Amino acid sequence: MRSKLGPNKGIFWLHALIIGVSTLPFEVYFRWWSIIPLGLVYGFMFTSKISTPFWLGFVSIFIQWTVYAAFLDYHNEGILSQRIIKLFPLPQHSIILVLVTGLIGGLFMGFTILSGSRVRGLMGNK
Repeated sequence: MRSKLGPNKGIFWLHALIIGVSTLPFEVYFRWWSIIPLGLVYGFMFTSKISTPFWLGFVSIFIQWTVYAAFLDYHNEGILSQRIIKLFPLPQHSIILVLVTGLIGGLFMGFTILSGSRVRGLMGNK
């Protein structure tokens, strides 16, 4: 079975790791949206070798936000997530909220890196 990532699978995961590690300090010390400028710059500068910039951003931040949300949920014994999940029509499990958190972060970063790479394409710097 062929991978949709193409022959550069290793480069894809290396870039995903770089994005995840480089955005972590910004998310810990600043607001959650502070990673958006980083994603735009990263998409503009480094996605010429990656065939799927959306998935690069999505996977890197989905993993990071899911792990971080699970870490926080574990350390407060799920008290906050149980209160928040009552506000939404979701199954009453903390893991659902953790996965939804990762999904939202992944979508934001995926579209951000895609936007940065499209701006690069519009400028003619392929």
